[in-house]
Amino acid sequence: MIVCSCNVLSAAQIKNTIGDPAANPQTPGQVYRCLGCSPQCGRCARTIKAMLADIKGLEQPAESACGACPAAFPSVTHGSGDVLGMSGDVVEVATMDRRR
Repeated sequence: MIVCSCNVLSAAQIKNTIGDPAANPQTPGQVYRCLGCSPQCGRCARTIKAMLADIKGLEQPAESACGACPAAFPSVTHGSGDVLGMSGDVVEVATMDRRR
């Protein structure tokens, strides 16, 4: 089953990443980074967070999470690129121009 249609990430890929002891992602943002991508529309972030909670028993991001990763992702974001800041359910994301 495809969980993220923007990045074409399957449930199996996400489960394998979450279960990888070398990667040890604690947040949806870390899962995206481990898979070599970043959130696009953000609709799948809530599903990835639920998968983390189910597989690892994580309800809240661990305090020891990577300092470069945001603490949590809302259900919807707009844009792509680096996360610039967060305020409640709003994530400020740098939009990157894509050249063809």
